[in-house]
Amino acid sequence: MAGLLTATMLGIGLIAQPLGGIMGDRVSKGKIIFLSLVGLTIFFFFFHFTVASVVEESTLNYEVLIALLVGIGFCIFVTFPVGLALSAELTRGERVGTSVGLVLGGGMVLSALTLPGVGYLIDNYGFQSGFTLLGILAAV
Repeated sequence: MAGLLTATMLGIGLIAQPLGGIMGDRVSKGKIIFLSLVGLTIFFFFFHFTVASVVEESTLNYEVLIALLVGIGFCIFVTFPVGLALSAELTRGERVGTSVGLVLGGGMVLSALTLPGVGYLIDNYGFQSGFTLLGILAAV
């Protein structure tokens, strides 16, 4: 079941990334990133309570979980092309490749460092603390 849930979140990226690019061409890129982070904060907030109820009651509502993961996946992936395009627009001269590389690499490094940290929190303090951290990171 975990593979299906992960595939659902990642599969929505196939739709969200092109839509992010289209929206980035028509709307302010900063507004898209801001709204995506607000949406991500809201989805993580509800995801936090969904997982907390699973721990307390040992029941899982898969429909709600899938809907939340679709929202989380969309908010994550819609910012990817917008962030790269914004970094290219804000860079002047011949440093566009460096700028895009720093944005892309920085995002990957931050993601790679967050996963073990959240895993450590979940292993030692429970799901609630791990998802609280993710909600805080999305809000910041």
